[in-house]
Amino acid sequence: MKRSNLIPLIIAVVPTTILFMVVLYNYYIVLDVEEIPIEVNVNENLGFDLNTTYLTFGTIPPGNSGSRSIRITNQEYNKAYVNIKIKGTLKNWIYVNENNFKMEKDELKELEFKILVPENAEKGTYQSKLRIITTRF
Repeated sequence: MKRSNLIPLIIAVVPTTILFMVVLYNYYIVLDVEEIPIEVNVNENLGFDLNTTYLTFGTIPPGNSGSRSIRITNQEYNKAYVNIKIKGTLKNWIYVNENNFKMEKDELKELEFKILVPENAEKGTYQSKLRIITTRF
């Protein structure tokens, strides 16, 4: 390609790339990421854990289920989009009643998390992380 043809191409590509990055940053920026520890103890006896500093399901026998709720509030942003992710060994055991939703400023949502412990789960304590990712809407 001739050098004289390359200059107009660069002049066209650079501003387009900058505009794309500005739009991406302004409309899809991650506003907040909160991580909450999750824990369940698998054993034959049923047990409750009412800890409020993290999402704990207490003791649940194999083949049984439990649930916990948390409340989240959008106190900082006019509008936000919320995505819930579970990272770690419990990601296939836990289900949330609502995910990938919009929140207005000062809106309160209650999320229910249900855990289904597989029949073949071995006894022990299992831990994971709950990630609440808030992005601009």
